[in-house]
Amino acid sequence: PESDARFNGMTPDYYFHYSKQGDYQDRIDQIVQWLSLPQAQRPRFVASYFSLVDSMGHEFGPDAVQTRDAVHKLDALVGQLRTRL
Repeated sequence: PESDARFNGMTPDYYFHYSKQGDYQDRIDQIVQWLSLPQAQRPRFVASYFSLVDSMGHEFGPDAVQTRDAVHKLDALVGQLRTRL
């Protein structure tokens, strides 16, 4: 998800329009949906970027409660993705 930038005039076959404020759960759901496609349509490589921890770290510092909470939130989301896969 978030690879809507063109490279040599092309985009990936599947991509999720990037928005810094985008819902992280939607990103997880989209990855699961793509990987649930029939084998002939399923992407062979999926990459995703979650800016939450980076954003909180820059705004509040690496030792801030907000940054720690962001790590916990993202850890839960990645755990959910792993379970669903």
